[in-house]
Amino acid sequence: MTPAARHSDSIVSAMELVVTATFGLVVWIVIWSLGTVSGFDAAIIGIVLVLVVTALRNVVPYLSRKDK
Repeated sequence: MTPAARHSDSIVSAMELVVTATFGLVVWIVIWSLGTVSGFDAAIIGIVLVLVVTALRNVVPYLSRKDK
C-alpha cells in the first residue's frame, strides 16, 4: 500500500468517527429536548451508538475476509 493510500484510509477512519460522534450528539440533543428521558439517559444512548459503530468498524474486516 502506498503512503498516499494509507493517509487516505486514516482520513476516512477519522471522518467515520467524527460523523458517528456528531450523529450521537444530535440524537442526544433531540431526545433530551423532547423531555421523554433525562439528559443522562439520552447521553448514554449516544455513547452506546458511538461504541457500537466503533466495534462494528473493527469487526467487519475480519468477517468479510476470505481465508483459503
